[in-house]
Amino acid sequence: MGYHTEFRGAFAISPPLRAHHLAYLRKFNEIRHERRDPEVAAKIPDPLREAVGLPLRPDACFFVGEPAPDDPTLLGNFETATSQPASYYCQWMPSDDGKLLVWDGGEKFYEYVEWLQYLIDNFFVSWGYVINGSVRSHLTHGFLGTPSGLPLALHLRPAPAVLLIRPT
Repeated sequence: MGYHTEFRGAFAISPPLRAHHLAYLRKFNEIRHERRDPEVAAKIPDPLREAVGLPLRPDACFFVGEPAPDDPTLLGNFETATSQPASYYCQWMPSDDGKLLVWDGGEKFYEYVEWLQYLIDNFFVSWGYVINGSVRSHLTHGFLGTPSGLPLALHLRPAPAVLLIRPT
């Protein structure tokens, strides 16, 4: 079973994303994040990652290239990358104009706080962007660990002005 959380609102990105950062983060949102063999990934074209200057890193966690769909040497081990949150999909994505970070509308967004921190730590800070804003969440099944109606304050590093996800 699991839970379903819906999010309303957006986090502002300042300054707006440059075209190559926007393209990379849109692709990062689309792919399944699982452990990959970096030696195999290094042989597959990955122009979006290369355009933003990211290395492959352990588990090829920054890889967004296009492997052959049936390539068992790169994908399909069903283990999340050790350096990423323990869920397969990052459902935070930039808006088309690169000014906002929004929920993509997909169901069962697990580890959403951890994914937000991951994006800040690995992309936004090093690329020179600041993320600010407030997003409201509505949990349809399950329990977040905070009493209903109280704000879930996020203690993210480095601390931007305000980042809140509030249960509705």
